[in-house]
Amino acid sequence: MDPARAALYLTNAAWYTAALRQLRCEMRRTLADLSARTIVTMHDALPYFAQEFDLTIAGVVQREPGHAPGARHLAQLATRIKEARIPAIFTEPQYADAAAQTLARETGAALVPLDTIVSGPAELDAYCAAMRRNARALAEALAPPAHE
Repeated sequence: MDPARAALYLTNAAWYTAALRQLRCEMRRTLADLSARTIVTMHDALPYFAQEFDLTIAGVVQREPGHAPGARHLAQLATRIKEARIPAIFTEPQYADAAAQTLARETGAALVPLDTIVSGPAELDAYCAAMRRNARALAEALAPPAHE
């Protein structure tokens, strides 16, 4: 479509591919020593992410944004969180989290934002920066307990 700039596009693609590979390695290191690997997420938006970083999604608060979960679903999810001792419920900053707040109060799980990056700044490094924040948030929420 734009032969005059084909070399530039190929160079940019190679650069970004290398940046994404480096990001994946960084994130794997950051998430390597988690004491918990089972999570609850706000929506069913992270199965590939969980698979890539060896996490198990025990449940989701809402199947789709904007569809409030029923009382039975929340009760079952609260039981799962308690039984599995899931330390955090991962919310998304783009969406209301009232149901997740209710679960957090009921179970004692922390609420931790994970950015699914469906919105945000149109900056060159926005995706990588958001993913690094996500890795840090996961690592902090699922880290082994500190020894005293």
